[in-house]
Amino acid sequence: SFALDTDWLLSQFSTLIPLTIIRHWDSNSEKRGIIPISDSIHIIHPPLPFSYTCMHPKLMILIFPTHIRIVVSSANLTSHDWLEMGQVIWFQDFYSKKDLNQKSSKQNSISEFEETL
Repeated sequence: SFALDTDWLLSQFSTLIPLTIIRHWDSNSEKRGIIPISDSIHIIHPPLPFSYTCMHPKLMILIFPTHIRIVVSSANLTSHDWLEMGQVIWFQDFYSKKDLNQKSSKQNSISEFEETL
């Protein structure tokens, strides 16, 4: 994320949830590398080869016991972007093959959309 309101972001998560934030950094006021915020929360400032380069994707990879969720958002990690501005968000869950096979036959039935494909 380009803009980051750390206090707001941390208020959205339990401190028990491991959280790694990779973001652009200001070389004049911030240090490069991995910065621990707590035992479970880290910010990573990757080295950028050019002074004008800016890391700007808003990609989240959320890990659950049965699946991962990929989230791509246009919002920066600030309360203003998430609460006051119109934004676009896309997400998709990816289940392991094992978890897919354990679902009920009703959940595994072919949907009308799948039949149309």
